[in-house]
Amino acid sequence: MKYSVDWPTLKAFAVARNLSVQWFVSGNLYLICAIDNKLVLKTQIPIVNPAPAESSQADFEANFKNSGNGILTTTTQPFASKVLQSGQSLYKRITGTSKSMQQGSNTFSWVQSAYSHVKFTAIEVINAEIGDTCNLVVLDTSTGTYSGIPSAPLNQFAFNINLCPQFYRYQSEFDADIYQNLQIQIVYNSVSPKTVYFNLDFNQVK
Repeated sequence: MKYSVDWPTLKAFAVARNLSVQWFVSGNLYLICAIDNKLVLKTQIPIVNPAPAESSQADFEANFKNSGNGILTTTTQPFASKVLQSGQSLYKRITGTSKSMQQGSNTFSWVQSAYSHVKFTAIEVINAEIGDTCNLVVLDTSTGTYSGIPSAPLNQFAFNINLCPQFYRYQSEFDADIYQNLQIQIVYNSVSPKTVYFNLDFNQVK
């Protein structure tokens, strides 16, 4: 749920829940949001130089700006138990990678080669900027194990995601099964050349 509110309301919400506000500048506006699981409050503050004393801008710049854009966390858990109905158990695994981006479209793949079966639940993107977008597609293995066609698209589970500046995390309540040697293809449209860092969050099934 998303709500547009004024700065005092968003500030009180962030303080009560001990949240780091997320913000960026667009033109002559601070665009600010506070996120608590699925509840999002957002607001805008016009930028005036110098900031009037006792204004929302002065309050934000003095007390929230420098501590903002911290790492987002979520309390949503996709699994109620470590033990699945099949009798197999889940073991937390997480892996990171980084890619140098050119301006425009960049396509690359990560191969799930370490485990026979994992439950993929979340992705983190670090060093994005406003305007960057991302698609995630599951590809068959390089030999076409499941479709008979090498690296054929099997499923897509992210469509032109608009990434938050600096840090973005998405965790699904529903897991994606990724078997050994399947590939996660990332199509990343970058506003400018830079290095972007990815963390892939999953659970090994065994």
